[in-house]
Amino acid sequence: MKPREQEEKITIEEGELVFYTREPPIAGRANASLLNFLSRKLRIPRSKIEIVHGKRDRSKTVRIYDARIEDIVKRIEEAVA
Repeated sequence: MKPREQEEKITIEEGELVFYTREPPIAGRANASLLNFLSRKLRIPRSKIEIVHGKRDRSKTVRIYDARIEDIVKRIEEAVA
C-alpha cells in the first residue's frame, strides 16, 4: 500500500499487487480506502472483505468471502489494466 498518492489505483510491481491511495495512514483511513476500492472493483459487499494481516503495515493480507476465485482474478486483472 502506498498512502498519500495523487490517484487511487492498483498496479503490479515486482510480482505483487500495490494499492495507491490518496488517504493518509492515520486512524485506519488508508485501510478503509483499500477495502472500499476492492469492494467497488470486485463488485462484492465490503462486509465480505477483511484485512487479516498487516493492518499497521504497508504489506497486507486480505481475505475475501463468498466469491469465486475466477471472478476475483478477472476483476483484479481488469482493475490493473
